[in-house]
Amino acid sequence: MLSPVMSILSGLFATLLVALILSGADKLRRPAGAGRALLTARLVSGPPQRRFARAKWSARFLGLIEVAVGSAVAVVFLSTSVADTWRVVGSGGVAMLYLGFSWFLRRVESIDPGASCGCFGNASVTGPLHLVANLVAVAVSTVMALLVSLGADTSVLGDELAAGTRIVPLTAAIVVAALLFLLTPSLVTDLRRAQRPTTPTVPTFTIATPIQP
Repeated sequence: MLSPVMSILSGLFATLLVALILSGADKLRRPAGAGRALLTARLVSGPPQRRFARAKWSARFLGLIEVAVGSAVAVVFLSTSVADTWRVVGSGGVAMLYLGFSWFLRRVESIDPGASCGCFGNASVTGPLHLVANLVAVAVSTVMALLVSLGADTSVLGDELAAGTRIVPLTAAIVVAALLFLLTPSLVTDLRRAQRPTTPTVPTFTIATPIQP
């Protein structure tokens, strides 16, 4: 009876994991969009000249969390030797992430309507549809956690994920190479900028010379 439900739910949940990994990888590759969104949400503090750099590092950290959680949950559902408790924890973690994204969308929208949310660079914008999509993701992940906790068969999701990851060593090598490709350019650029000394702004004064008659 649960087989058709689990089949549909598994496909949706697998899509959420892929979206989570891709979104995180995009933040690692191009942190500027998510950094601007963090600044819009007023979640980054510090000196004005350093604030954007800090926002980009925060965006990278968030992206790393997304990639780590998405990959870890995928591995947990792929493995046949992992206890269902970890699948429940993983599904709950994905639900919490998407719930946090929903809160972040609402905050950005309330401060600057129509601003970029930084999910996939500057192409993603806030709005009702984006918020609904995130809330649907929360619902799907929560239902998955509940069904797994009730003893539902998750082998369908394992099959969905395993379709593209049957060769684990090759997949791991591709993931590592992709992350190095994504990280290196912007990471090196930001490290170079961080090493440059900041020159303080010196105020200039203009002395008016009286006009001689």
